[in-house]
Amino acid sequence: MEDELIEHFTILKKASYNLMDKFLADTRSPGTGLKFSHIKAVAAFHEDKSYTVKELAENGMIKLPNMSLMIDDLMKHGFAKKKRAKTDRRKVVVTLTPKGKRIRDKFISNRRKIVSSMLLKLDRNKQKELLNSIDKLAAILQEIAK
Repeated sequence: MEDELIEHFTILKKASYNLMDKFLADTRSPGTGLKFSHIKAVAAFHEDKSYTVKELAENGMIKLPNMSLMIDDLMKHGFAKKKRAKTDRRKVVVTLTPKGKRIRDKFISNRRKIVSSMLLKLDRNKQKELLNSIDKLAAILQEIAK
């Protein structure tokens, strides 16, 4: 049973990496200098607002030290900027620049198109079955990963 579970997890991992590559296809243009991890960091900005590095790490499911390095890289390339929080001058917050927002919006748009095209391959019943299966899998994984 363990070998079977490991095999299924390997399949899920490969599928998720393949999907992420498709999601990133239009955003990883040669001139941006962005890597996969950078775009993941840009995507952690869920809204057009400022976030602490800790909040971005949580949003992007990235370890805090890694997110900190990615933010530094994003700043070097002009995709993000840091400033002191207005409410608490001890805190530093990060905001996407217009250039960073364009990359994030492109990534989100591309992701939506790909997911929509995938769902169009299934009839309505299969779409519901897929979503129900993913819901069940997510619930089980959250339960056993505690």
